[in-house]
Amino acid sequence: MSFYDTILGNLSSYIAVTDAEEEVCDLYSVYYSSSSTQPRSDLVDPSKPELEIEIPGSGRRSITLTITQNPHINNELGQTGGVLWNSSIVLSTYFARHHSNNPGWEANLKEANIVELGSGCGLVGLTLHRLGARRVVLTDQWRMMKVLGKNVDRAKTGRNGGVLVAAEYDWSTAGEKGLLRGSVVAAEPVDMVVVCDCVYHEEVVPLVVRALAEVCACQGTGRRAVGIVAQELRSDLVHQAFVEALLQRFTVYRMPVDPATDAFYVLYVVWLKD
Repeated sequence: MSFYDTILGNLSSYIAVTDAEEEVCDLYSVYYSSSSTQPRSDLVDPSKPELEIEIPGSGRRSITLTITQNPHINNELGQTGGVLWNSSIVLSTYFARHHSNNPGWEANLKEANIVELGSGCGLVGLTLHRLGARRVVLTDQWRMMKVLGKNVDRAKTGRNGGVLVAAEYDWSTAGEKGLLRGSVVAAEPVDMVVVCDCVYHEEVVPLVVRALAEVCACQGTGRRAVGIVAQELRSDLVHQAFVEALLQRFTVYRMPVDPATDAFYVLYVVWLKD
């Protein structure tokens, strides 16, 4: 059974997204009412060069990871991955808890080849590695490779036997004929693609969606790759543009987490349309 099959078995607990404007109205009506009564908590400290991050599971021990940051990278135009963002804690926690509560998910993970786009410091991909994924490829622009590579190398010293790789993948080259073929990213059929908080303004929307579609298309014969997309709610206009672009190429479902999380973050599961 694949991740896609497992998700199909849980569709009744997800919310189908078919219209971007309706989706934004739904999300931001909760967002604005919550913002007036409960402030958004900072889950990480972006100013420190190194953080000890504890990801709580459910019915199992927590996962602790040491993450190196480089706040100075974020001073460069177009760079946001030098530090951890709240949504990486939210998505990592979702994976850890889902792993604990769903035996089918755990079995899938042990056989899975997972690619993360825009990994930044790598927390989400490293969490999936620690949860037992067979192969995890964390990708970002060349500027992030030093920080990302350091965090990946540190994680390789653990006892998890899965393959863990940091690789350069520039979204601006997504879709260029033959570029992905033969790369580390596409070396094996892909089961899951993870995108965590990669959309900050409308200009990047087509790049992210095109890259997500390109990597999802590397799915195996007879199997369907799924994308897991996490986003912190900020600009409603930017989010609407993102959902509109996703709906052009993907079937999209929203995955509710809990009221406190859903007030400020959104998680989607997507797969390419036939």
